[in-house]
Amino acid sequence: MARDAVHAANTVQVIREPDILWRYEGECHRTLVGLFAATEHLTAGKITLQPGQRW
Repeated sequence: MARDAVHAANTVQVIREPDILWRYEGECHRTLVGLFAATEHLTAGKITLQPGQRW
């Protein structure tokens, strides 16, 4: 297979920090949330809490 065809056929890919979609969530206590992937079956991400902040 050509390189592009192999790449297009892959269903698992490495996601690195620069690939994360970051946004702020919450009204009172804003929390930085990074989404790796989101589908109708799964949402995977990470949150960044500030010192003393609780989720």
